[in-house]
Amino acid sequence: MVVSSTGVTAQDVRGPDAAALARDAGRRDVAILTAASASEMSWETNERGLFTTRLFESLQGDGARLPLSTVFQQRVEGFVIQESQGICRSQGNCTQQTPAMAFGGNGQLIQL
Repeated sequence: MVVSSTGVTAQDVRGPDAAALARDAGRRDVAILTAASASEMSWETNERGLFTTRLFESLQGDGARLPLSTVFQQRVEGFVIQESQGICRSQGNCTQQTPAMAFGGNGQLIQL
């Protein structure tokens, strides 16, 4: 990743391992969400991150009253996987984006 006065550029950036981060949090109540698994790249469509856009959309309305784990499992994870598979089919030679979520303590109960 390069940060300069002209902006931020990134190529072939890989994400953190959500499970490892949750383990490192000790007994604290945390929820770790990553846009992709540690070995994958995350996709952007129309200048927006596929995962982040879907997560924010899913937290609208009744999603704001649900535990974050429910929102992730029922509204975000499958959608991002399916959309990224479509991107890969159209571009060829790439892997799907698989969002990850891990918890420490009672992090699965966190609501936003």
